[in-house]
Amino acid sequence: MKKNIIVCALVIVNISNVHAKNGGLGAMFAEIIGNAVGSVAGKSMADSQTIEKALVEITNKVNQRMPMTIDSSTRLDNVLGQNKRFTYNYTIVSAKFNEINKEKLSIFFTKLKAGICSSPDLVDFLKNGITVAYSYRASDGVFISKLEVTPKECGYIM
Repeated sequence: MKKNIIVCALVIVNISNVHAKNGGLGAMFAEIIGNAVGSVAGKSMADSQTIEKALVEITNKVNQRMPMTIDSSTRLDNVLGQNKRFTYNYTIVSAKFNEINKEKLSIFFTKLKAGICSSPDLVDFLKNGITVAYSYRASDGVFISKLEVTPKECGYIM
């Protein structure tokens, strides 16, 4: 029988809050680029080089604390920030690939996408044209799926 592997979307979307005392990764990102350029009317004035530098800096800081157990089913292995994309790489530690319930995963991704677009912590990424991605592997290392949410999908037209 397949296991019903569902991880709370709220926990996943807000996991970045663990990484900074006064806000999450978005707050860190905003501070880094904000010190350089600021923003106007919900659109960033940061250039691509500043954004890429900020992504590298956040990636390096966060990955010093990896891997991180999220809950009994999920481990955040690392993050990757480059090419205007920020990716969270997770492992579902409680199930092998053939045990993952694909229908429930699809429902989870729908909820996760909505959570990404409404997460105050991710707004600064999205406003600056950064796609947010969540990649999942099973405990046996097999790739399960990846969800990518673009700024445009969340109403930030670049």
